[in-house]
Amino acid sequence: MTMKYLVLFFFASLFASCASLSVPSTGFLKDREQLTRNTDHEVWGIPDEVELYVSSDLDASNYDSVWVEETVYRPNANPAYEPTPEAIDGLRADFTERLGNALGQDFQLVDQPGPRTLRVRAAIAEVACERVWLNIIGVIAILPVSMGGISGQIEIIDSQSGKRLIAMAAHRDGSPFLVLECFSKYAHARWGMRKWSSKMRAILEQSRAVPIAE
Repeated sequence: MTMKYLVLFFFASLFASCASLSVPSTGFLKDREQLTRNTDHEVWGIPDEVELYVSSDLDASNYDSVWVEETVYRPNANPAYEPTPEAIDGLRADFTERLGNALGQDFQLVDQPGPRTLRVRAAIAEVACERVWLNIIGVIAILPVSMGGISGQIEIIDSQSGKRLIAMAAHRDGSPFLVLECFSKYAHARWGMRKWSSKMRAILEQSRAVPIAE
């Protein structure tokens, strides 16, 4: 009987632990009707839900620098999980840093608007953590079961004219195949931040009329 209850408890915890995030709608991004579902920009075979807008006028060769604003936390009205203020601050700082690291490979990082400067705005809309203890049990029994996830929004605009060049709203659940990430509370959320930052860099690179000199 004890084993029976342990199994029931394990699978009840499994379903309770699954992230129930969605593509966010928080008011951070205006003109959401511009964004459309875009499977071409899903990340690494693990299907992010991505809504994307890329201006037909975008040409990254018109820009030399990028201003990455501090990431904000703009949750949905009733988030399924509310991180502590300390966790939120850490995740916001991490997202800002990852965007800067990705885009700073091709542009000079600056801290104010100016000519030939892109302005990057980002928000974390919702985040779910991994239940590490549950994953330890899961690995012993089958596989990790509490993957967490993240919902977020990014907008890149011309820092002087305010013209929107790129906008994205997305959500990403964790994967049991990223095993090491299952044993750190927000590792799957941070994985999503890193991939979305790389996605912004890739979109800008694809838009260049003049390639970067090697």
